[in-house]
Amino acid sequence: MAGPRSADRARTTRVAARVTIGALAVLASIVFAQISPATAAPIGTTHVTPDRGACGDHGGVRSVSCAAHLTERWMRRMGLGDVVRETVLVAPVGAGLWRSSTTGGICGFGAAGKLGLGLHHCDHRTFVYPSQDFMLLSDDVTTVTALAHESAHGVHERAGLDPVAITLSFDGHRLLPLELSADCWAGMALRWFVDEGMLAATARAGAQGLLRAAAGGLGHGSAQQRQSAFDAGYLQGATACNRLLGTPTFPAGP
Repeated sequence: MAGPRSADRARTTRVAARVTIGALAVLASIVFAQISPATAAPIGTTHVTPDRGACGDHGGVRSVSCAAHLTERWMRRMGLGDVVRETVLVAPVGAGLWRSSTTGGICGFGAAGKLGLGLHHCDHRTFVYPSQDFMLLSDDVTTVTALAHESAHGVHERAGLDPVAITLSFDGHRLLPLELSADCWAGMALRWFVDEGMLAATARAGAQGLLRAAAGGLGHGSAQQRQSAFDAGYLQGATACNRLLGTPTFPAGP
């Protein structure tokens, strides 16, 4: 059971998060009310060109370009080529908010001071924050694991789920199946990349290490849960991912 100090910290975190969301909404309505994110990269972001030639474990933006290419190939392979239409880099002071064309809820991004949201996906677009997500972008394997994970949230949206709304509700219990099934989907993707010779067999260990290191956030699961979910996707495929999510959402193939 949490003590008074833990409860105070949790309460402070929830309040700060709600203030952050409110501030982002105000900023977006004032500054970016005219953007049309469904058709063009939002103001404050830079389009990432998917590029197989960028692969080579350079890390950073080049690995993002490599991972965007690999993720694009994976999604097309699974008959989901329209789910992730673009990957973008968020500028240090970029921020925006709009009504999602996929869920009817909200989609947005923010990297200005305490508005930083971190790597996420919504409304057909994956948002990458180079200054914040450096651990995720250390090499091609970690980066493609992260982007493949985020693409799963696009699959969630396609099925009528709203990961953004659930995240903003701070309901870790509801969020956990989404996050673990996304780890599972990343495992499926990594297995395909390895089988097709796009990544070395050692990629599995690299992805496992990333998920263990990134464990512990609200609704994201423990290190053991995240690795187990990834391994389930790597070894068992879509059946395992749908079991983790609790509904038949992920396809076994095209």
